[in-house]
Amino acid sequence: MSVRAPVHIVGGGIAGCVAALGLAEAGHAVTLYEARTLGAGASGQALGVLVPSTSTRPQDDLQRHGCTVWETTLAPRLATLAKMPLRQLYRRWPRGGQLNLPALFPAFAAAFQRLGVTIIATELTAAPAGPTLWATGWGNRPHLPGLTLRPGVACCLAPCGLHDLLVGMGPGVQGLYAVPAWDGSVLLGTQKLPEGTSPFTGPVPAEALAELRQRAGRLFAPLATAEVLESWVGNRPTSAPRLPLVRPVGPQQWAVAGLGGLGYALAPVVAEHFVKAFSNERVIQRL
Repeated sequence: MSVRAPVHIVGGGIAGCVAALGLAEAGHAVTLYEARTLGAGASGQALGVLVPSTSTRPQDDLQRHGCTVWETTLAPRLATLAKMPLRQLYRRWPRGGQLNLPALFPAFAAAFQRLGVTIIATELTAAPAGPTLWATGWGNRPHLPGLTLRPGVACCLAPCGLHDLLVGMGPGVQGLYAVPAWDGSVLLGTQKLPEGTSPFTGPVPAEALAELRQRAGRLFAPLATAEVLESWVGNRPTSAPRLPLVRPVGPQQWAVAGLGGLGYALAPVVAEHFVKAFSNERVIQRL
């Protein structure tokens, strides 16, 4: 396979990792910059659920497409590259799919090693020379000043008999998700705290955690009483309007919009966009 134009990706969250994988498999020399570890930011605080939307807005079409890509193409390919059983990385529930986040980013690291992706542990403040995709989530605000944060409360509960993905769709449970983890514990989360202009830090407010568990009990009663093993707040950057997902911010410089709570579903769409663009030098110039 001939090596095509080099591409720089800044940020090792889900959007940056999926884009790096797609570009590397298309034959590009990819350099990925991540100051900490892959998935260290908002992507590592998610639940890993992939729930196709039933709405008809343009972003919902993209969300459904991304969920399909994970199940039919992306998760199997990543498992093969990482030499791990697919069942350890992805599984299907009647209402959607689920990624095993503790295994996901090590799988990306293994795949990048096989594909020759260069990972540089540094925090860039200036753009490198050449086509660059900024995918640093909240760190993209110098390029996209309209970003806001949507903090969401999440927790890990002791095993309580849950064996399916639960999705809250009605009054009182809207936006609530509960899903079994691979070790038998239960991951529970919602988008509940008000939007902010800076990341939420510190322990989860006791009243917010209590409300989350009380609401979850309407979906499955044991969720209200199971022991809390861990709790956290996930700070999810979001853009208004949501689209376009990728925006030009300078000569051969693009930034991924804040993907809110849909980063895992929309990351394949971001990757497809760049694989097509960087596979054609003429497209790069007018993208």
